[in-house]
Amino acid sequence: MIFLKEVVAHYFFPLSVSMELLVAGLALVWIKRTQTIGKLLLSAGTLILLFFSHPLLWHTVFPSLEVYDPLVLTDAEGAPNAGKVASIKWIVVLSGGATADSARPIPDQLGSETVVRLVEGLELHRSLPAAKLILSGGPVSSPTPEAEVMGKAAQMLGADPAQLILERQSLDTESQARFIHPLVGNDNFILVTSASHMSRSMALFKKEGMSPIAAPVGSAVRGKAALALTNLYPQPGSLLKAQTAVWEYLALAWSKLRSRV
Repeated sequence: MIFLKEVVAHYFFPLSVSMELLVAGLALVWIKRTQTIGKLLLSAGTLILLFFSHPLLWHTVFPSLEVYDPLVLTDAEGAPNAGKVASIKWIVVLSGGATADSARPIPDQLGSETVVRLVEGLELHRSLPAAKLILSGGPVSSPTPEAEVMGKAAQMLGADPAQLILERQSLDTESQARFIHPLVGNDNFILVTSASHMSRSMALFKKEGMSPIAAPVGSAVRGKAALALTNLYPQPGSLLKAQTAVWEYLALAWSKLRSRV
């Protein structure tokens, strides 16, 4: 079911939609009686591609997913300031992709989002050394659970194995919330994930009856795109950010349809 959701979702990503329209339009334009439809499809595909490749266009239309502020545990001068989270017992880091491969260095086995999340989790753990660090992620893209790869990376970066708990069963955010609940119980805990993923994660974890404290990281589309010269041109990075946003909107809609959030 999870694999099917991912396959279907890819057909709705901006680049996929534009390519589907362009290919269909190109095919139809060569048939005399369907040339008008073909031209319309070509125009639609081109406009979608242009729209989502320009940050100033799609970014000013779509509402931001990044509604949570970063969790800062130091004051303006960098001194420790744990304050409201001083009694926290758990720091939960959600995986964002990892593939075990003994032929590659451990950092290369982690997806880029997982790297950012893990580094943030380790930094928070240094400020709250009494808290346990829960690394969550099952065997999504390989037989080895993503949490195990994260655990190896965390130890390589100096984490104490005794302070690590690996959640190895979950296959998506919803199941991560379900499997983490028995570990943290009713305690407050810090939840670390990508900024664009945080809204859905918080909703799913709260639906399970938990009390997460958001620690978003890796902000990509917060607020409005800056009016800079580079944002006046098409950017492949803008398409990637748009894909992330569309994925989250689709996942939120799916969760709401199933009354999960």
